Amino acid sequence: GGVVGTDMLVVSSSLKLNVGDVGVFTLNDIGTSTYFTPYAGSQAFIKYDEVNMKAQAIFDLYPNINDVYTQIENILTTKPKEIKRYEVKSNNKNHRGEATPVITNLSPSTLSAGTYSLLTITGTDFGSTAGSVEFPDADDGGATFITADATLIQSWSDTEITIFVPTGATSGNIAVINSTAERGESTDEITVPFNISGINNSFIHLADYTPDLVDNNGFGGYTFTFSDNYFLNSDAVDRYDEVIEQWRCESGINWNSNGSSTTSTTCEGFDGINIVTFDDVCGLPAGVLGTAFSFYNACGTGGVAYWRVSELDIKFDLATNWNYTLNSPTFSEFDFYSVMLHEMGHAHQLGHTPEVSDVMYFSISNGTEKRALTANNVSAINLVMSRNNANELAYNGSTGG
Repeated sequence: GGVVGTDMLVVSSSLKLNVGDVGVFTLNDIGTSTYFTPYAGSQAFIKYDEVNMKAQAIFDLYPNINDVYTQIENILTTKPKEIKRYEVKSNNKNHRGEATPVITNLSPSTLSAGTYSLLTITGTDFGSTAGSVEFPDADDGGATFITADATLIQSWSDTEITIFVPTGATSGNIAVINSTAERGESTDEITVPFNISGINNSFIHLADYTPDLVDNNGFGGYTFTFSDNYFLNSDAVDRYDEVIEQWRCESGINWNSNGSSTTSTTCEGFDGINIVTFDDVCGLPAGVLGTAFSFYNACGTGGVAYWRVSELDIKFDLATNWNYTLNSPTFSEFDFYSVMLHEMGHAHQLGHTPEVSDVMYFSISNGTEKRALTANNVSAINLVMSRNNANELAYNGSTGG
């Protein structure tokens, strides 16, 4: 993913990093001895919490940072080669002697993410100068935190902060970091029923602008082309048709396919073709079942820039032991219908949700099926479509340019 000029790519389940993140990377050497790729996508990073001396990966919590190195050595059965020692800043916690922020109330307690829903945080010792606010990360079920973009902060005083809940946030405790880096975490939690994808770029002045779904195919939606290797699996084609119909009934977008007119490519790319494919030469990271690639393009009118979804590619791992049928999966199988429904949710610009049983939760276990759209999923897509209509960029023939 990334931005080049007026083009942007966002990849679901990819590794997302912030400036200043510290931790352990697990990487693949691609043969150049210079460039490496993350192993298992977003699972490739174990992030340090230097304030509390803990470390966190998506599925693992390390109560002490040193536990990370112990486990690595146990796996390798040898001591890793140390290139340069990194000293963990264990004295970070309130080392300046300043008062730690105390959060006494969060209002309202339930609000959605990426929708400009305003949260009021009250308490003490926030400081007169704005610091930052952290929210639980929906991409790992709230195991770690994301820092809200500064543009989302609407007001800041020593006793009250108002802030829009950012894209990517989920239910849980929040934290306030004052301008002298003292961090206070709430005892109360917020509930985030759904999360809409948003982007932040220099073309706009406020974070979390939701890109518009447009009439990409001239028929009120987007047309997907099956790759040759996908079309050979008739059950997978049937599951696509059923999932598309399920989403179409809620969003009103005319998603369809080119049927037997297939493409030989299995690689995502800004090539004017919306593909549904199994991975091949362009493989998915280890442990990733499926990925949605959203390609965006920006154009402006009246001094305002609008981002639109110009292309969508959906890819699935061919080597996974899939249940392609409508029967329930066995314990050793992953349910293809459920993963397809999830990835098409990302194509509709929905982010991850906090409920494990929800199809838009960030992970799914073997032997599990999630084939229903919840009321929160429907509310989210209705909000996405209402924004499209407000910008006159929906399925009325406009392409936003």
